[in-house]
Amino acid sequence: DEEWITVPGGPTGQVRARVVRPAGGSGDLPVIVYVHGAGWVFGNAHTHDRLVRELAVGARAAVVFPEYDRSPEHRYPVALEQVWTVARWV
Repeated sequence: DEEWITVPGGPTGQVRARVVRPAGGSGDLPVIVYVHGAGWVFGNAHTHDRLVRELAVGARAAVVFPEYDRSPEHRYPVALEQVWTVARWV
């Protein structure tokens, strides 16, 4: 199961994040905040779709994937602050 949310706050005012749960998962679940690397330049929810889904099913946890703004359009430390905003929300 998946849903997109918008978390208020951070340097840009809001951060989109994708929440993936194991199929039929309900109630409180452990949470993994997954932050992809790639030098803050490459990657997004699409490029990491399979990995995030496998983590959710294998760990029986919700996986929260912050869709942070990437460089070079958004300079350091914007991405880190957006990830922190989502982690605080979790």
